Amino acid sequence: MGNAIREQSDEEKDPREEFLVECQEETPLEIQDIQLEAGMPQDTANKALCKNEEDAQKFLVTPTKGMAYIHRKATKMTDPLEELLNELREGQFSSTLTSKHKICLLKILRTNRPAFAIGEEPLIKIKGHDIELYVDVERPYPPMLRRPPYPASLKTRKEIEKNINEILDMDFIRMIEDNEIVEITTPVLITWHDGKSRLCGDFRAPNNYTKADRYAIPRIPHALDKLAKAKYITKMDCMKGFHQNGVKPNSMKLLRIICHMGIYEYTRMLFGIKNAPAHFQRMMDTIFQEEILEGWMVVYID
Repeated sequence: MGNAIREQSDEEKDPREEFLVECQEETPLEIQDIQLEAGMPQDTANKALCKNEEDAQKFLVTPTKGMAYIHRKATKMTDPLEELLNELREGQFSSTLTSKHKICLLKILRTNRPAFAIGEEPLIKIKGHDIELYVDVERPYPPMLRRPPYPASLKTRKEIEKNINEILDMDFIRMIEDNEIVEITTPVLITWHDGKSRLCGDFRAPNNYTKADRYAIPRIPHALDKLAKAKYITKMDCMKGFHQNGVKPNSMKLLRIICHMGIYEYTRMLFGIKNAPAHFQRMMDTIFQEEILEGWMVVYID
């Protein structure tokens, strides 16, 4: 692939492919630490680390301080980097950017790789911004807060199971144990968007009893006014933005959902609950306070 790229003219080069080759050459993959005997032949070490001779030919072993580090050849990279480059291949560059500028952009993205979520990677929780909810009702809670699961067809049940398992794997919810006291349960339903199913909790009843957070949400016309004289505009979207906020332990009991699979409790803030937009806006305004005051950043919820 490298030879093919070099034979192309500068106008025909795809900077992503050039960047791909550079990453392959620079990025080693550390598989595991393995003790190597002093003086062990390289082919012997290779076979010890690989399941068969065919796999062994794909690796190069470099003993360092008694440890073995495996470096893949340029034909295969570390999975996170490979996923990043796959995402970049689908991206589109402005026609006004030169090849040099595109390479610079790719390098910046690579340097700041931890800031970008790709695929189904675990979504890190933002520290210090857990939401806390207060209900304006005393125990015993009214029946509207203790509801059974909605009836569901076989197709809907399968989609519920799929969605529940997905957010379980992402640590957005946890299953309630048998010995835990449950006072509030919210039924779930499935909605469809662009052919994909979404799990939604019917939080209308809990929302009616939740004390409102009156933090102001910026109006779109005001935000557009701030951008009126901008020469360059960059839009960045927070992946699963609400889910990047945690929930205070004393508020998790208010976010319990029920379905045919059992009862689960949200450990992350979710769409559909009262005060989530206000809480998210406050968090973003706090984190980017300096940039907002300087007048070149606008935070909005679409």
